[in-house]
Amino acid sequence: MTQFWRVTTHADFALLGNIVEHLDDVAPESMTSWSLFDEGDIARLDLIFDVEPDLAEVRRFANIPDSMDLACDKMPDEDWVRLSLAGLKPVEGGRFTLFGAHDRDAVAEGQIGIEIEAGPAFGTGHHGTTRGCLIAFSEMLDAGASPKTVLDLGCGTAVLAIAAAKTLPEGTGDMPASGSGRAPDVVLDSTSDMTTAKAILARAIEILDDIDSAPARQA
Repeated sequence: MTQFWRVTTHADFALLGNIVEHLDDVAPESMTSWSLFDEGDIARLDLIFDVEPDLAEVRRFANIPDSMDLACDKMPDEDWVRLSLAGLKPVEGGRFTLFGAHDRDAVAEGQIGIEIEAGPAFGTGHHGTTRGCLIAFSEMLDAGASPKTVLDLGCGTAVLAIAAAKTLPEGTGDMPASGSGRAPDVVLDSTSDMTTAKAILARAIEILDDIDSAPARQA
């Protein structure tokens, strides 16, 4: 099992929020993830590495002030996916609610539930970009928009394509939404709306095959 190290720092939530804003763009490959926890008066930022990190280098690339303490500890061998479920609460984005299998009873009446299990694919709704897209899509639907097709490019868990498939009317036997990602197996491992996800990915393959076989157009 891979050994991981955790670097932890504490500060005001807004300050840590500014630090993580561009963290994904500047972090080295050895940093596998980060988590920001609101613990009341003070917040905690955890940075996870698959090699023992140099704290001075962490402070440099993350732009962490010298006034903030950094602590590094070797993490024990655990089932981290299972443990993470306890901290993943349902997320509402407009008319949609994203949840894990442990929170199936948490979808409010009138909301459209999408079950997404924690895993390596992006798109559990706990990042602002996913939730923001769901809110924007809900507002489009509320305004009367009814697109004939939706392509969720770089789909991760395919949550946005699933949201479209659950709300848009099907055409003449065709899926109204498609998702395209680099690792379909990862998508299916992370998505519990299995029938919808498989149909979405199958339709995406058809679309991409059509694109690949289309004659090149002169710009």
